[in-house]
Amino acid sequence: MKQMLVALVLMLVSGTSGAAAGFDCAKASTVDEHIVCDVPQLSQLDSLLQPAYLEAKAALPDENVPRMARDFLADRHACAADRACILSTYLGALDGYNDLGATVDIPLISPPKPLPAVVPGYRTQCRTRSATAS
Repeated sequence: MKQMLVALVLMLVSGTSGAAAGFDCAKASTVDEHIVCDVPQLSQLDSLLQPAYLEAKAALPDENVPRMARDFLADRHACAADRACILSTYLGALDGYNDLGATVDIPLISPPKPLPAVVPGYRTQCRTRSATAS
């Protein structure tokens, strides 16, 4: 899990040139659109949005899926050049569409491991505080 997080951070920091399948990168006009075009993994997530949107809309036509899409775009735009923020908006949107009935596989996501009972660097501190508190 730790290696996956390190790889994800490196991917977000080191963007390379690519093309987003969800929109024409030659027409990208905002900072967030340029970031999506420059980072292949974000581009890949962008390409999953339309199928997820269409599946969610078909599964639950009474839900306000178009509003969710507009909210996603506003949230992504508010991220500006913050790649982690942009990634978070994509994962949130895809997860939201899946909650409404879409069946899109979201890459780079693995089930979270349970947190340790004690944070490793604070074991001694916790014992010391427990001992002095009694």
